[in-house]
Formats: sequence, C-alpha cells, structure tokens
Amino acid sequence: MKASTLSALGILVLTLLTGAACSELSGTPARMSEFVALHKTLLKTYQNGTSVQKDNISDERKKALADYLAKGADFTDWPVVVQDVRIEGDSHVGKLVVDKPAAVLTVTFDGITLENSFAKILMDTPANIIAKDSPLHATVTGLQKGQKIKVSGSFVPKDGLPRELSLTTSGALETPEYVVIFTAVKP
Repeated sequence: MKASTLSALGILVLTLLTGAACSELSGTPARMSEFVALHKTLLKTYQNGTSVQKDNISDERKKALADYLAKGADFTDWPVVVQDVRIEGDSHVGKLVVDKPAAVLTVTFDGITLENSFAKILMDTPANIIAKDSPLHATVTGLQKGQKIKVSGSFVPKDGLPRELSLTTSGALETPEYVVIFTAVKP
C-alpha cells in the first residue's frame, strides 16, 4: 500500500475513534464529533509534518472529506456559537440575481465556520438564502453575537466535497469556512 493511502486510512480510523469518544463524552451529535475529529487530525498532521507530508495533506483532506460527505451532507442540532448575522441583497452573483434582502448567518465551533452566504460563491440556485419571507428569517435576525444555538441543515457540495472557501491549504485546515444551507435554527 502507498504511504498516502495508509496515511488517509489512519486519519479515517483515528477520526472515527475520536469522533465516537467525543460524542459519548459531551452529548455532541456523532456526525459533528466525527467532523471535528477529522479536522483536528488533519491539522495535527499538517502542523507536525515535513514539507513532503504538508504537500500530501491536501489530497488526504480531500479523501477524508469525500468519505465524510459520502455518508450524507446533512447535519442536525449541531451546537454552535453565533459569530455574525447580516443582510445581503440586491446582488448579481453569477447567473443568480438576488433582489430581496436575505439573512446570512455565520456560526463557529471548534475553529470551524459554517455560513450560508451566497455572495461569496457563484451559485445557480438560491437554495442557501434565508429570504425575508421565510420562517427562519425572523429567528436568524433575532440572534446575538456569542449566542449559543443549535443548527440543522446540509453542506453545499462542490466536486464531491463540502464547499470550503479558504484559498490555501493552511487556511482550509486552520480556519475552514464551509458554505451550508440552514434548515433549522434553535436559540
């Protein structure tokens, strides 16, 4: 077996073991614990790796995230902290014209950011928009920075991976930012 295959397999096994342990101890949903453990394992490998290992981590990350997404893109009742709520609107993004103000929610957990912004990505459909006339809009716009909430939704996929906005491998590992569709927010 190639070293990169063994390394990716080791990351997946460690992620699964760590994720199971985290969810049992803290009551965190198992899929969230798995996601956090995956990121922590990859980040540790990156921070402690040689230049060659750092060069290979991008492929290992893609494999690990593809395996994660293959089990499903949805997340349910993930405990997070509100970082920002803002309004975006009257935008022309690719083929999408957004002429109604929409709420954008940014939340974090364990150094990972989830956001439903449509202005940061080119999309053909506004599925991740929290429109003013949606039931979720009033809930989201009433949230406060630092407030602990639970969110449900799904990752927006791109090329078989959760869509992540970092421009560099180090950014994707140290401060990843994922585009999501929020379907429920519980203050």
